[in-house]
Amino acid sequence: DGQTFIPSHSQGPINPMAWPMFHHDLRRSGLYDRTPPTTPVVTDEGQVTKSTTQLYASWTSEEKDSGILEYQYKITEDTIDGNAVKDWTSTGVFYYVTAGGLGLTEGKTYFFDVKAKNGAEMWSEVGYSDGVTVDITPPTTIDSGIDGLWHNGPVTVTLTATDSISGVD
Repeated sequence: DGQTFIPSHSQGPINPMAWPMFHHDLRRSGLYDRTPPTTPVVTDEGQVTKSTTQLYASWTSEEKDSGILEYQYKITEDTIDGNAVKDWTSTGVFYYVTAGGLGLTEGKTYFFDVKAKNGAEMWSEVGYSDGVTVDITPPTTIDSGIDGLWHNGPVTVTLTATDSISGVD
């Protein structure tokens, strides 16, 4: 019936509904939990970063029965299932991380993969960030209308900037 539990020290089945304190302890310990946490929703630091050594991400996941015991993240290159530049790493119960000591490559896109474990030791599905691209080269700027001379009237100056990685136009 889904309500009978057999502790290892017991001589027989116990109905935890008959003992509310025991029932509460089962829920808190994760023994009562039959569902994993929700898939984490992962947010990275934006479309572009100028850092080649660190990345930041945060995430949210829900677990109403036994709570979140641990989060783990992984950083991949090019796609959500690409080469791992940082393999699965625990953050404990923290829902954010600044991962340092990375060797990131300009023009490459990096993704955070995150999973959550609840009190029943069930893992969520993996959630993914939308990716952040490394761009350390400043945009190329072009000016026109600047001739270095003094003018007695209005002067029109046009500035343009382009960046092939971040897409600045």
